[in-house]
Amino acid sequence: MKLITKKNISFSLAVVMAGLIITSATAAPKTEEHVSLANPALNEFVADYMASFDDVEFEMPVQVRLYNAQDELVFDGSAEEMDSEQQTLLRKAKLLTTMGSAKYYKIFH
Repeated sequence: MKLITKKNISFSLAVVMAGLIITSATAAPKTEEHVSLANPALNEFVADYMASFDDVEFEMPVQVRLYNAQDELVFDGSAEEMDSEQQTLLRKAKLLTTMGSAKYYKIFH
């Protein structure tokens, strides 16, 4: 009688996995049902649906992070939220980098 060892278990698992891979690779792919755009009613519906988004603006608000000369965060928010004092500081600052819709500024003096 053979002993059950790690080597025998590993070998049997490898054989089972190989068998599963081979049988799944030879299986026939399922056919999918395709929707034809030759239907004029469907084309009109899609055109009307897409036209409903013409007036919608998908724009990310610009996020501003403003740091002073000591690397302390002075402002963090959207550019529209800035008051006049923060806008004055922003004009004095230099743009460090831009990542996505976020802009990082630093005041050096």
